[in-house]
Amino acid sequence: MPPTMASMRHPFVLASGSIVCAIAFLVPGFAIAATPPTVTITVSDVALTIKPGTVPAGTVAFTIRNAGKQTHTVTIAGFSSGQIKPGLTARVRRTYITPGTLTVRATTTGHAGARTARLTLTAPAAAASDPGRAVFVQAGCGGCHTLRAANAAGIIGPDFDVAKPSVARIVDRVTNGYKGMPPFGGSLTSKEIADVAAFVYASTH
Repeated sequence: MPPTMASMRHPFVLASGSIVCAIAFLVPGFAIAATPPTVTITVSDVALTIKPGTVPAGTVAFTIRNAGKQTHTVTIAGFSSGQIKPGLTARVRRTYITPGTLTVRATTTGHAGARTARLTLTAPAAAASDPGRAVFVQAGCGGCHTLRAANAAGIIGPDFDVAKPSVARIVDRVTNGYKGMPPFGGSLTSKEIADVAAFVYASTH
């Protein structure tokens, strides 16, 4: 079953021969990584290649190059790059919370048929190394918050690296919610809340 995702998209902007797409994600599980792995997708009029073919689940930065002479559209697990003209490059970030295999398809404007390739997502090895970090990832905290220790760069809620909240404040906000943040007291155990509070505090002090 393909990984689920949701995003708020901003328009493509042409800049120096490239198409740049800035995307902010609201995805349970991962935020936009500060230094996500980069996957290069190259599409020509006859071929589609992906390098590397395996990356950890989480945020992935895609560089999609049209090396052909015709206009192509690349679709990554249902997300479309839009039409990419010859010689242009589209850069997008997508976040996937579940290890598995993504199907990448390239279609050519005015032509039937498609070329396909596969991208394998492995389990992020670091997610289970700290119980608080695991809660941070699994609860989707990074979808709204920035925290370098979790490779998270959410832009909706406070930047933890700057705010440096106390343990008590973290526990209160996670348990009861605050403004636009939903309460997690009913979905996380007291230990999980304590673990994530300890992780955020230790990572920012």
